Amino acid sequence: MAIFRLSEDESRRFAEFTGDVNSLASELESYGEERDARELRRLADTFSRKVKDFFYNERRLNIGIVGRVKAGKSSFLNTLLFDGRSVLPKASTPKTANLTKIEYVEENAMEVEYYSTEDWQIIEDNAKTDLDEAVYE
Repeated sequence: MAIFRLSEDESRRFAEFTGDVNSLASELESYGEERDARELRRLADTFSRKVKDFFYNERRLNIGIVGRVKAGKSSFLNTLLFDGRSVLPKASTPKTANLTKIEYVEENAMEVEYYSTEDWQIIEDNAKTDLDEAVYE
């Protein structure tokens, strides 16, 4: 979803501005210090990157919901995203202590990833080791 669109005219004007600044930097090299010309080129480069970043259409907004146990995080999200339907689990024990990732898609879908029996056995075996390596934590 594009919120801001870069028109061809704006794109041309931004490119002209960047070119003008770089031309000025080239002229300045023969009169001033190299450092000043380098700073102008850096300014032009920063401007170009910020314009590109501003008009980037595939940006994602990540929002984290945190709070105490039984504070109503799942209820809040069920109300906000699912019209109050109990899609996310609610219980007296922490059910959402793990990361739950919710993304927008055009059609309703859900993807659940489970550990295989073999994967779970490896996790349990690694948890029993006495090694202080981060991979086993």
